[in-house]
Amino acid sequence: MELKIDLLLTEKKSTLRVVGGVLFILLSAVWVYSRYMKNQYIDTFDWIYCGILSLNGVVHIMGGFGLPIIRIFGESYLWIDDTKIAMKKGVLRKAQSISWTEIKLINYKLNRFTVIRTNDTKFTLDLSKLEYAILKDAKEIISGIAKEKRIEINL
Repeated sequence: MELKIDLLLTEKKSTLRVVGGVLFILLSAVWVYSRYMKNQYIDTFDWIYCGILSLNGVVHIMGGFGLPIIRIFGESYLWIDDTKIAMKKGVLRKAQSISWTEIKLINYKLNRFTVIRTNDTKFTLDLSKLEYAILKDAKEIISGIAKEKRIEINL
């Protein structure tokens, strides 16, 4: 048994967003080209303006293809398998992980798993920010693996 869930929201593909992104990039290119053709000085403001429009275009193109921009900065996941329980709640947060061999007892209360390790230290896995369906699946998988490994679990 295993559960692998990507916690980052995926966006729906949108042709309109891709077209809008391409238009933003074209607009920035046309802006600089028109200033150049009129023999006008291309100021720092023009370059910054074009850069912002181009970045906006890239973000819209990525979103149009279903790739959220936050994915560039990292990942967010819940991963439960026969060897470990691992969770990273947010892109900028630190990953939490515990091996099944380290677990002595698991208590479940109010969307939190409190794990007592074999050296009697506590490890808390907080699932309160997750959707109910994910929480339910995680609860089933954890209890199933705990029973297989003969680890005491209090649900």
